[in-house]
Amino acid sequence: MVKQYPHTMTIENLTDFEQDGNGNFQPDETPMDISKECRCEPAKFNPIITGPDGQSLSYEWTVYMPPLDVNLQFGTEVTLVTATGVYLGTVKRQHNGYFNTKIWV
Repeated sequence: MVKQYPHTMTIENLTDFEQDGNGNFQPDETPMDISKECRCEPAKFNPIITGPDGQSLSYEWTVYMPPLDVNLQFGTEVTLVTATGVYLGTVKRQHNGYFNTKIWV
């Protein structure tokens, strides 16, 4: 049977924010790791995207997963677990679509 999301991505040291009494958002003191099912595909042909500062960035993986309810920051560390091994990387870009989330690592 074919599985839509056969791999796992762990988002490391994800910090949640809470609003204080003055209305300011403060980071939670305990970062957490979150694991999500995903499909990791190696980058093909010309793996270059434009980063948040306008510079060209190369990426190694395109990761698809069910829609995320969080926006990952540029540089967030992730671990990809596939049938061929474990890979470490950082988030280069994220796109939340209606049916899935696409992340460039």
